[in-house]
Amino acid sequence: LTDGEVFGGVDVSINQFYVGTWVSNTGPDTARWTEYDIYGGWKPTVGPATLDLGLIYYGYTDNDNAGFDTSDLATYELKVAGSVPVGGATLGAAVYWTPNYGGDATGTDDDDGLYYEINGAYTFTNKATLSGAVGMVDVSDYVVDNYTTWNLGVTYPITDHVSVDARYVGTDDN
Repeated sequence: LTDGEVFGGVDVSINQFYVGTWVSNTGPDTARWTEYDIYGGWKPTVGPATLDLGLIYYGYTDNDNAGFDTSDLATYELKVAGSVPVGGATLGAAVYWTPNYGGDATGTDDDDGLYYEINGAYTFTNKATLSGAVGMVDVSDYVVDNYTTWNLGVTYPITDHVSVDARYVGTDDN
């Protein structure tokens, strides 16, 4: 929804636990508001697999020019994901579920949604990681139809604790 604008986030991890936040502008040009996501989770290892069990809160600031209370879009999502090493790469899959895809903006509480994703990554000897994913949004009783998403990008560690990520993100829905 950023229409090509810049967004960013910060993650902190300690052992198997992580927390983070992500912020972006969103909405049509005449009615921009800000989305802020707050998330956390646990990444236990079970045999060769790494699991990722998390919770994401999607919050939105209000904007009087949007034509509705944008803070009503707020919702949360549960995440279950896993990955395994395959040769020098990592392959994974994830499922996200929300009980209320559009928050309270639609006036209904039955617009639950799922997001399914397959993903992969490869880390080079210079520690840069090429990664990508393809996913599908599957929403019931909401104004948005189901659609496919994808991303491809490179992450590079600046230090042992700070990395930058450049990524192309797209969808088959406008």
